[in-house]
Parts: sequence; structure tokens; C-alpha cells
Amino acid sequence: MKRSARNIYKWLWRIAVQVRDCTKNAGILGRFDPVVQKLIDWTFRPPSQEIEAILPLGLKLVIPPACKVALHLDAGVYEKELTTLFMRLTRRGMNIVDLGAHIGYYTVLACRLAGTSGIVYAFEPDPLNITYLQKNVAVNGCS
Repeated sequence: MKRSARNIYKWLWRIAVQVRDCTKNAGILGRFDPVVQKLIDWTFRPPSQEIEAILPLGLKLVIPPACKVALHLDAGVYEKELTTLFMRLTRRGMNIVDLGAHIGYYTVLACRLAGTSGIVYAFEPDPLNITYLQKNVAVNGCS
């Protein structure tokens, strides 16, 4: 996908997520919410190739093809409230355990926030995810 088309796609995805969240929080759709979610999932499919997303703090995340949360990560809307809380609570020198680290979203955030005086332990059972976890740790200069 060309860069400009990808930016438009990310912009549309952000709007779709905001509309979904607003209607869900307001209770407007009620029992139709699952139908809207399926429509959004059908319309916006995960990328068929590996992509690189820019995370908070200027970190990068290499995302595998067909990753279900790829669009959220790429558009910067992945677990926004939890990410904000995590970034606010994590301090330099902390020891952090990331169980089920997936491809390393919180691992690389923790690595940057804890700094060289902190330690981040990341555990992931899936071999494909471990490959991307290791790649993302390396891309962001985490040791």
C-alpha cells in the first residue's frame, strides 16, 4: 500500500474506532453493537504484509501480516487509556514483567520508560510472536 493511501486508511480507521467507541459508550446501538463491530472488521482488514508503526515516545513496532490489532497499533489508537496510564506509572529504574508480551508493544514502552537502570522481563509462548518481539526489542535498541 502506498504511503498516502496508508495514511488515508489510518485516518479512516481512527474515525471508525471513535464512532464505534462513542456509540458503544452512549449505549446508542445496544444489541446492534456486535453487527457494527463485524461491519468495521469486514471493511477494515489487517494488512497482508509486515508494516512498521510509530508508537508513543518515537518507538517503532514491526507488525506481522494479518495481525488482528495491526490497524489499532498503526493508527495510534491501541489501548489508548491503558497506554496513557502505563506511561504515567512507569518510572526509571523499575523492574517490569510483561506476561504475554505478544509482539512487544508494552515491552518496548517499558524498556524506554524504565531506562538503563530498569529491567524488563518479557514472556511470550507463541513462536511467531517471539520472532517479532525480538525484532521489536532490537529495532528500539533495548537490551
